Amino acid sequence: MASTITQRRTRARRLYTGEPHATALNEVRRHADVLPAASTRAQQDLEMRVLAALVSDFGVHCPGDDGPFALRWVGPREDSLVLAAAEAHRERVMRSLLAAGGADAVQGAPPGPGQKWITLAGPSGGTLLLPRDHGPALRRAVEELA
Repeated sequence: MASTITQRRTRARRLYTGEPHATALNEVRRHADVLPAASTRAQQDLEMRVLAALVSDFGVHCPGDDGPFALRWVGPREDSLVLAAAEAHRERVMRSLLAAGGADAVQGAPPGPGQKWITLAGPSGGTLLLPRDHGPALRRAVEELA
């Protein structure tokens, strides 16, 4: 079965990230690579903080069958990181993320019309994006931390 480089890269990205096919394909087309490197020091710092917070809260195991750190999929980009948490653990993941970046880092929650992502800004820069359906869990986590 013949396949193009884009198809092979999309399959590889889906394997690495767990992203849905359409998301992986769009990112491969956008970057012409499987996984782009974080472009700024601030983005690298934010991603390190997020991983440390998730490891601290969840350990290095998968709760149930929900994936590592209860994440359905992760979408790395050059200038941001998309995290989609498993629904059963969404509030716990949101609390971990807020602990990594601070409750005052929330921007655009809930997202307005036409906005695809909820944006969390890192304390030293960097951007974390959450799908729209994470808004209620994020709101409750912010209220709980406030």
